[in-house]
Amino acid sequence: MKTRLLLLLLFASSFALAQIPTDDITRYLFSNGNLINEANSGVGDLVQSGTASTTTNGIEGIPNNALKINSDSFDGSAVVTSSTTTEFSYSFWFKLSGNATSEQEIIRFTNQDGHRIFFNQQTFSNGAVDFKWRIEDSSGSGTGRLATESSLNDGNWHHIVMTSTAVTNPTNFMELRIYLDGVFSQNLTNSSGPFTNGNIFYSSHATTISNQTSTGFTNDIDNVRVYDRTLTQTEITALANEIVNAMNPTDDLITYSFENGSYLNYANASNNLSLDSGATNTVNGHCGESNSALQSAGGTRLKASGINGSTEETSYSFFVSTTATGNFSEIVHHFSNYNNTSIFSGSTAVLDGNKITVVMRPFCGTGLCAQQSGYLNTIGSTVVNDGNWHHIAYTVAKNTIGSDIQYEIKLYIDGVLDATNTTGLIPASNNPAYINGTNEIRLFSGSGDFYVGSLDDVRIFNRVLSQPEIVQMSSYCIPLSPSIVYVDAGATGANNGNTWADAYTSLTTALSNNPSTGPTKEFWVKAGTYTLTSLNDKFIISENQKVYGGFNGTETMLSQRDSDANETILSGDVNSNDNGILQFNETTYADNAYNVVSVVGSNILLDGLTIKGGNATGFGSNPSIRSGAAIIISQNAKNADFNRLLIDGNKVIDGGVVYFNQSSGQTGNYNYNFTNCIFRNNLGRFAAVYYASNPRTSGTAKTVFVNCVFYDNIVANVPGYNQGTNTLFWFRTDVSTTHIGEFINCTVSSNDFNASNYTASIISASRINGNCTVRLYNSILWDNKRADNNAEHSTIGSFGSQAVATRVVRNSIAPNFSSGIAQNSSTSNPMLGSFPGKYKYQIGNSSSFAIDFGDNSFFPASVTSDLLGNLRIFGSQIDAGAYEYNSTLSNEAFTVNENVVKIYPNPTSNSLNILTDKELESVKVYDVLGALVLSEKTNKINVSGLASGAYIIKIKTKFSQLITKRFIKQ
Repeated sequence: MKTRLLLLLLFASSFALAQIPTDDITRYLFSNGNLINEANSGVGDLVQSGTASTTTNGIEGIPNNALKINSDSFDGSAVVTSSTTTEFSYSFWFKLSGNATSEQEIIRFTNQDGHRIFFNQQTFSNGAVDFKWRIEDSSGSGTGRLATESSLNDGNWHHIVMTSTAVTNPTNFMELRIYLDGVFSQNLTNSSGPFTNGNIFYSSHATTISNQTSTGFTNDIDNVRVYDRTLTQTEITALANEIVNAMNPTDDLITYSFENGSYLNYANASNNLSLDSGATNTVNGHCGESNSALQSAGGTRLKASGINGSTEETSYSFFVSTTATGNFSEIVHHFSNYNNTSIFSGSTAVLDGNKITVVMRPFCGTGLCAQQSGYLNTIGSTVVNDGNWHHIAYTVAKNTIGSDIQYEIKLYIDGVLDATNTTGLIPASNNPAYINGTNEIRLFSGSGDFYVGSLDDVRIFNRVLSQPEIVQMSSYCIPLSPSIVYVDAGATGANNGNTWADAYTSLTTALSNNPSTGPTKEFWVKAGTYTLTSLNDKFIISENQKVYGGFNGTETMLSQRDSDANETILSGDVNSNDNGILQFNETTYADNAYNVVSVVGSNILLDGLTIKGGNATGFGSNPSIRSGAAIIISQNAKNADFNRLLIDGNKVIDGGVVYFNQSSGQTGNYNYNFTNCIFRNNLGRFAAVYYASNPRTSGTAKTVFVNCVFYDNIVANVPGYNQGTNTLFWFRTDVSTTHIGEFINCTVSSNDFNASNYTASIISASRINGNCTVRLYNSILWDNKRADNNAEHSTIGSFGSQAVATRVVRNSIAPNFSSGIAQNSSTSNPMLGSFPGKYKYQIGNSSSFAIDFGDNSFFPASVTSDLLGNLRIFGSQIDAGAYEYNSTLSNEAFTVNENVVKIYPNPTSNSLNILTDKELESVKVYDVLGALVLSEKTNKINVSGLASGAYIIKIKTKFSQLITKRFIKQ
């Protein structure tokens, strides 16, 4: 959708100077027929006498937002004024049709002491309106009249303001000023004598609309306001502009805004367009937004079928830009096939020559209406093929005239009525219909000549829009869909994704409704579990979409989220019945989705999410049902980033819970980055964690893992299917292109290799043709055992009989390396500890060989923290593995091993977490001078109030075990 730009520009100067004054003491807006005093609810609310009145469209065109009085009376109790005032202002809107040959009292303002103002109207035969007002009190009265010079009984809204002000010469007289549609019209000083003290009302006043003791008002009234002061001309202008600044109508059935070329219907989740023939290009929209309109050079047809519902009154709004000369070229075509016959009813807006014509035909009973068997043409008079954007709107109204029906077409160009036409009178007994039952919309062509040009913001309403609404829409820009889309499974608001309160409840819907081929869309997903609904269901991530988890639903910045405290789970467990047993043919997983996440476009990000429960264990030729249970990456996704993901409990009967496979014809470079991710408890037959193949025609595929941990994953045979091959990763190169895999500061530990085939390594990289390279920097692979002999599995090698790839190992630790591939590396035990929670296999103590073992030059400068969020380089040299060992500044001896307690993130700006399986007795924070600045007893302490700098934290666990650490407050 698009940005509201033009309207803001048009009225920026007036808005800067004056808003509608809000210090009114009485305000009746009649929203949905409401009679309360919205300036002071409960005081001065209206009470209706009579039952003839109805609600009608308000000044802004919104249904049920004004009153059609029909001679009923509405009385409000007295409202106390701010003081014994000598000034008042009265503002209201009215709409007249027909002639009132006798006076009808519109409104009166009275005081308990008998002071009254009457405001009556009488309409002359020429449509001019005579307004009569009367002011009276116990000592005198004044009257005045104003006859308009032009017709006001035109069926349109008009605005009246009357101000009353005391004058000093002559003393105790009142001056009245009348403003019609914001323009000063006439003033009068009462001539029948002074009021008692120059006041109309002393301390209170009441409002009556259409007093029944007089001849009641029969027409429409809206937005009555009373002020106990004199309004300025600027304020009166602002009030008169209410109708101009009215809200854009929002009850559209169809909205095609074409943002970034989208065919979606933004008015609801159905009736999206599809391309029936030809092609479209994106161009700048009518408000100047890039890629926000569609253009066709001819031969294009878009259509949306199956639009349910019957409507006898309809409005259409759209923008066109063209230099073509049309030959009844169909732009917007809306029709229904009545009762599945070959006869169609509906309407079409066409470009005929250089002007717009609306073609319409109704249907009667079982065939065409005899009174209108041909097409009704409403022919415009305004040239529109000048290359500029023009707003086109037309309405189809169904009018009852006696026992007959007559359809009326009104065509508007750029907000101005351009042409009208009516059908013949059709007996109502013939059951005429315009659009009936299931109907269809076509753009750029219905069944005739193709429109050549640009089209923008197509909207359809199931009612007749008012002219003020059409004027508004002619300069309105549909707001762009927000760059941030909110998702909360428990949201109860509008569910449009615009705020946390109005968040989508379905991530699937949020993603599909907010595609982007242009600017990035961010999806902020609140903590909770978002579950797929079937085997083939997926969370589809398309181009330029970034999905963030870890929110509690109050955040306004990404930095405020905490993905550990607010776990956001994308689950394939359709029936929510998984038992957690990590083996094939487990029946509780049979209902699970094959793939949890499908990445189908470039420039995407997944951040702060748990992805679990994918079960790609189907049998068939399609690899997507056998691989990619957690994430399946399509060949259209040329670059993607994955940060702080927990890939947990997914199963594949072939390769890779994360799977990337190229098909023939693909070319170009592919880059995938995994940073600060955890892969655990996944099961596969081979390459259980990651499978990737190279581009098939030309280019390079590269995958980089940074600060990632892989543990408790299993490779196993699939009963009744095939034996497995023991590897977690397979970088495969079959043709003459390039394939690269990199592991930087990763930890691979405690994975089980239970399959029958050992002709592979933990990391397999092989080639049949082309170039394949795998690099291992600053990483640890330890305690990854073979089931056949409980020995450590080989670290890096080939897969099967394929040629081994180029292998580069630097500053890494593993039990074994092939000869000649490792430099500055070690086979010494890194002494990893199995910590509680998900952050397992950290450096266990200060004696670990992994401390300061890495090479800083291999680590990307863009990543500044380790997997726990601590400073990545502590001291001068980076540690090996995904975690930086954080020694303390204190010389105080520890009574327990330091691996009992961890703190993170470090540095921190808001909160500091204490990770331990021991019960805490106290937590004390000291500044560098030794002063106590915080004292807590919880595992999460708020340090946001501390000044930036270094601090010492002393953590005492039960039984007086004391640990002292250092942290940095940013």
